[in-house]
Amino acid sequence: MTIMVREMKVLDIMPDLRKWAQSMRSNPVQSAALVEETLELALEEFEAFIRSPDQRLWLFKLMKDIQRGHVAPRSTIATARSTLTGAAISCR
Repeated sequence: MTIMVREMKVLDIMPDLRKWAQSMRSNPVQSAALVEETLELALEEFEAFIRSPDQRLWLFKLMKDIQRGHVAPRSTIATARSTLTGAAISCR
């Protein structure tokens, strides 16, 4: 499946995303995980992604933020969401 956004195919910039991830994380498994996490977060924030005037730059900035720890890891977000959901249920 290919997602088209403003004439850009995300698949077209995948090689560049992979290369940049490899420059930030020398371990191939960790660099692949960084690319995967970047794309997963981009899908979660799809509205912001499509509103961005430069989606390519937006993806690279997101990857940099993940690498620097400025974005919570997905596992932390999922745990926080399930905790909040559980707390909301238990308060009823």
